[in-house]
Amino acid sequence: MRYWIAVGAAAALADCRDPVQLAQRPATPLAADVAASEASYEIIDLGTLGGNLGQALAINARGQVVGWSETASRIRHAFLWEDGVMQDLGTLAGGFSSASAINNRGDIAGFSTDAAGSARTVLWTGGVLQDLGAGGGPVLSETGLVAWTAWTPTGAHPQLWDHGQVVDLGTLGGAYASATGINSRGQVVGWSDVPTASGAPHPFLWENGVMRDLGTFGGVFAVAAGINDRGQVTGSSTDANVNSHAFLWDGEMVALGTLGADRVSTGQLINERGEVAGLSIRCNSCDARHPFLWDRGVMQPAGGPDYRLTSFDDRVAAMNEMGQVVGWREQGSPRHAFLWDGATRDLGTLGGPDEHSGALAINNRGDIVGWSFVPTGEHPVLWRRTPASPSPAVVTSGP
Repeated sequence: MRYWIAVGAAAALADCRDPVQLAQRPATPLAADVAASEASYEIIDLGTLGGNLGQALAINARGQVVGWSETASRIRHAFLWEDGVMQDLGTLAGGFSSASAINNRGDIAGFSTDAAGSARTVLWTGGVLQDLGAGGGPVLSETGLVAWTAWTPTGAHPQLWDHGQVVDLGTLGGAYASATGINSRGQVVGWSDVPTASGAPHPFLWENGVMRDLGTFGGVFAVAAGINDRGQVTGSSTDANVNSHAFLWDGEMVALGTLGADRVSTGQLINERGEVAGLSIRCNSCDARHPFLWDRGVMQPAGGPDYRLTSFDDRVAAMNEMGQVVGWREQGSPRHAFLWDGATRDLGTLGGPDEHSGALAINNRGDIVGWSFVPTGEHPVLWRRTPASPSPAVVTSGP
């Protein structure tokens, strides 16, 4: 049987307050926050480092973009794009690197292979590349803390780098654990195997040397996917009927529900306002995924009103502090990047409506990054907010 559990990017080495109090926060219409309907987008091809493939994976408030690109030798290198210029961030002694996170200070986290070909978590600060340790899947805080997952002699363990010091966060008693989120206070969340007959994972919250089991809804599987600076955690847990439910943990675990007749949901993203984005799914064996935004007890579709259809295969990738959600939508083919800001808009592609694209990150200004197919391959893309215009313009930057 398939279990819909959102574990976040750090799961793979290869690549508190009462909910009633939350409901009492005055509602602020999204349109008042971002005036999204008054803006359009230009599509900017960020180019590559000489090859045909690349993706933009993260963007900060300053508009700095990071990701990976093939070089002319078809080797993937991490890049930093700023003001129209793509900079090769280099590698350790190995051939490959990728940058997956950037904070507003300009710290960049990612991975690089070493001379032995092993994956290492790395941090670029002020243009200087630091090797933090073995493993991958890093998550980065606004204060420059990095958590990731590494193999140890006893299994996979989450690691925390705190300005020169590395701490093994351990597990909840099982052999395997993974970090999926970190906040500015140094709290780390993720999942860990527990010493039970099933050996299934439970969500954890690590703080000040202590790893806490956040429990489940009565099922055996649960994970934490993200945490905000208030210490609120989102993730997913199965119940006694083996259905997965998105949760918000704020001292206790609260189920967020589903859309319409869906039976399954996953919590994947949380912002500082306590809004949660994720997927609502018809059933455990169903492939129809419907993005949602949950806010103060109310779940609404974040991919359009057609969530009742069973043929959509949509994904959410990122959410900003304004509650804008990005990802990609696919009903049949092709796959297109989307933005939800109270209404859904198709962000288009570099190569026309019959090509593919995906949105992977958004900053609080509403600028979006991701990828789009082009005739020669796949390029990193910036969808930059502009004053209202009849249709998105395509701008080319770099090779």
